[in-house]
Amino acid sequence: MEDQVQQVLIEVTPDSKIARILIDGTDGSLTEYRLSDQTENVALSDSSFRFSPPAGTEVVDDLNAP
Repeated sequence: MEDQVQQVLIEVTPDSKIARILIDGTDGSLTEYRLSDQTENVALSDSSFRFSPPAGTEVVDDLNAP
């Protein structure tokens, strides 16, 4: 992505949590992410990570995947 991103700034709080990410694009764009109310080690079910495409969606398998 070096041809799309010029600089990335990451703000970290005194308790070592990421508070903000600024991405300065080579095209002059600026993307900002602000993070708040972060929780760690939250239990998530495997079903949260299953891909279920909507009806009628074409799915193309990546045959080159490891």
